[in-house]
This record gives sequence, C-alpha cells and structure tokens, in this order.
Amino acid sequence: MRDLHALSSYLPSCVVEYLVCERASGTRIAPPETQTFNTVCLFADVSGFTALSEALLGKLGPRDGAEMLAKHLNNYTTMMVKLTARGGGDVQAALLHEASMA
Repeated sequence: MRDLHALSSYLPSCVVEYLVCERASGTRIAPPETQTFNTVCLFADVSGFTALSEALLGKLGPRDGAEMLAKHLNNYTTMMVKLTARGGGDVQAALLHEASMA
C-alpha cells in the first residue's frame, strides 16, 4: 500500500483508486491495460507578471523580491489546485514558463 501512496503524487486519483481496488480484490493486473477518460486541460496566464516581478525587484531587491514573488505564485497555485480538487479534478502538472517575446 505504501508504494501506491508514493505513486499517488504522479497518477490521477481515479487510477490510484482503481489500483487499490484491484489490489484489495486480489486480482492481478495484466498490463498493458487501456482506459478512456474525459479530460480537460487548463492553460492559465498570470496577467501583469512581468510588471509585478519588476516592481517587487525594484522595491524589495533581488532576494526579497524573488521570495515575495514566489510566495504570491505559490498562494495562487495552491488556490487553483484546491478549486480544481473541489470540482472533482486532479492537477497532474503545474508548469511555469516565461514566454519569450523575442
């Protein structure tokens, strides 16, 4: 059961639940197995990120500005993950990428 708990960070909850049920029933899983799920992908952009980054850097300096920015981003991400979970969803990846406008 401990190995399933470790995997739960990397797998959707429905897959973990399936594996737990299979293990409890004593059924041996015969890979490969395919299941189909309806999914949604959310792409979100933090409006004003560059301006916020520059303002925090100018006001607080490089170290404290970066820490404050990280704190705000972590709070925002935590809120989005909780809202997704409340709706019955799973967050499989939160990728932060600064797009180059070159």
